[in-house]
Amino acid sequence: MGRLRLGQERVARACALAGAVAIAFSSILVRLSHASPSTAAIFRCAYALPALGALAAEPLYVLADTAIVGHLGRPQIAALGLAGTVLAGAFTIFNFL
Repeated sequence: MGRLRLGQERVARACALAGAVAIAFSSILVRLSHASPSTAAIFRCAYALPALGALAAEPLYVLADTAIVGHLGRPQIAALGLAGTVLAGAFTIFNFL
């Protein structure tokens, strides 16, 4: 993957700025909505559940692969270790998407 083109870079910067502004004004927006702090906390936790599920799913994929390939032999387990490392690295790098 190469560098971003000028138009893509502008869009990325605009999205980052919009996200930062939304996070910065979230407490003001909660106050304007007349929601209690506990309600806001519950919704923030609910919004985080899909990301938590994605973070929990990746090690389970590697564990399932190990259980399936485990009875085949050493070269297959070594290959699975390498593939699991690549998957974990890619997941960590691209988790922000």
